[in-house]
Amino acid sequence: MKQAFFLLVMIVFYSCSKNEVVLDDNNVPPPDTTINSAVYEDYINRCYILLNGREPDSLELSISLSRLKQNYLSKNAREVFLDSLFSNQEYLDRLYNLNRITILNDLDSNDITFQISLFNIYLQDITYQFAWPSLQYEVNRLDTLRKKTNDFLGRKASNKDLQLAMLNNYFFDQINMGAANYVIAAFQLFLNRNPTVQEQSSGVAMINGTSSVLFLEVGSSKDDFNRILFNSANYAEGITVANYMNFLFRNPTSVEMSNATQKFLTTQSYQLLQRDILITDEFVGLK
Repeated sequence: MKQAFFLLVMIVFYSCSKNEVVLDDNNVPPPDTTINSAVYEDYINRCYILLNGREPDSLELSISLSRLKQNYLSKNAREVFLDSLFSNQEYLDRLYNLNRITILNDLDSNDITFQISLFNIYLQDITYQFAWPSLQYEVNRLDTLRKKTNDFLGRKASNKDLQLAMLNNYFFDQINMGAANYVIAAFQLFLNRNPTVQEQSSGVAMINGTSSVLFLEVGSSKDDFNRILFNSANYAEGITVANYMNFLFRNPTSVEMSNATQKFLTTQSYQLLQRDILITDEFVGLK
């Protein structure tokens, strides 16, 4: 009888123990305290080089190491660290120079100033009166490029605004002469791909003043083409691919592409697009 009672108690005990395990979807895994110091330093150095164009000095490295180690390299700590790099003027200077080199073949501000001055001389010469409307058009576009550059470096314009101004000016036209070359270059630079036959045909027609449809939008001028291109989901996809290739050396997955594209279209923030890639465990080297 005693053995039967003991057996019954044991069954009840184990039955209760089994039901005591409760899963909470809100549980946050504890921070990983085993991360090697070399991982921290490598992450800091790579972020500084990619975003600010240089390695951190000893003080910057020490401060960044301390803050990241205090939080065990948590994703929130990575965001705070990256935001500090985005806030550096060096970040804007580097991004401006990358755009300038890639889009305008290393054109600098002196070239722009000289060309504006030259056009203004022609605008005062009666000999060129027949060309005054065209010359004024080019001066206006170069003035816009110069203003957008200053606004971008002063945090008053976005990277998208700067790229649009770098596309729509006299120098880009000279580098990519003709409507067909203009369309191909725009797609390659900003959408990170070549246009389809239909896209190229529509783009060329639009630039040449004929009403056509691109990305389901109607346009009939070069300004329309530029506007449609930069407001499209294709532009968001293009810069997503470019940043994944630059930071992770691979194309985004379909889920990553969808998430990044929708977030950029909502926020219009190039920095958030980059930050979302640079906080991943894959970039850190933990995965």
